[in-house]
Amino acid sequence: MTTVRFLREDESPPTQSNWVLIELTGPVWVVNSATYTDDVVPSDPIGPFHTRGDAVKAATDLAQEVGIDVVYVRGPLSELPSMNATG
Repeated sequence: MTTVRFLREDESPPTQSNWVLIELTGPVWVVNSATYTDDVVPSDPIGPFHTRGDAVKAATDLAQEVGIDVVYVRGPLSELPSMNATG
């Protein structure tokens, strides 16, 4: 199961765990993939996606494929839900 966590624009994912990061870049969402324990996740951005939901789907599919448990979504508060969710 992949956990989706939401970060404000000024927050960063932890440096000591595997994760995939989605960010709002202008009007579109981009999957900026990263992991700190190995190099199995592509370093090139994936996207753009016009909805957060499409970006989350792409990121969770990628995370499940390579064995990463957490997807972080970073953006302005107006674009983020008020709670973290598990999907």
